[in-house]
Amino acid sequence: MLALEDDRLGPDDPAWKFIPEWKDHPQKSKITIRQLATHTSGLADSQPKNKGGWQQTFWQRNDPPDDPFTISRDQTPVLFAPGTDYQYSNPGMGMLAYAVTASYKGSEYSDIRTLLQERIFEHIGLEEDDWRIGYGKTYQVDGLDLVANWGGAAFTPRAAARVGRLMLHKGNWQGK
Repeated sequence: MLALEDDRLGPDDPAWKFIPEWKDHPQKSKITIRQLATHTSGLADSQPKNKGGWQQTFWQRNDPPDDPFTISRDQTPVLFAPGTDYQYSNPGMGMLAYAVTASYKGSEYSDIRTLLQERIFEHIGLEEDDWRIGYGKTYQVDGLDLVANWGGAAFTPRAAARVGRLMLHKGNWQGK
């Protein structure tokens, strides 16, 4: 939402604007930011119980080129035409994080973790020790500092309460 508010990307932008490897792909070139965010991109899922191949490697949290972002970008198949059906997709979430991070390239926010801390969490009184995301790991892929957004998050009870309060008040924190 911050990237949308900052006009870094739009919901109907083609994802390839931020993931250039997809520009000439017959199916992935049609995927939009909205479709990544709503699980309608057509990208297959990789659940932790999957055994073998790209699906297993996705969850091993290896360094590039066997990292989950490169796997999501280059190996994840498209199961249906983007926008025509729904399929929860952890790799799709990874590509959303990739696109958001790419949209901030060259800015003061080098990764999603920094963006969240500086733009939201410090304003609601969260310290860096109050939360974590991305299994505590940052991947360097294509000059981007990528943080997993599909799991690995943890919040202290106090942090969860503050985030919940922020959501209940639709983003308003003490009048801001």
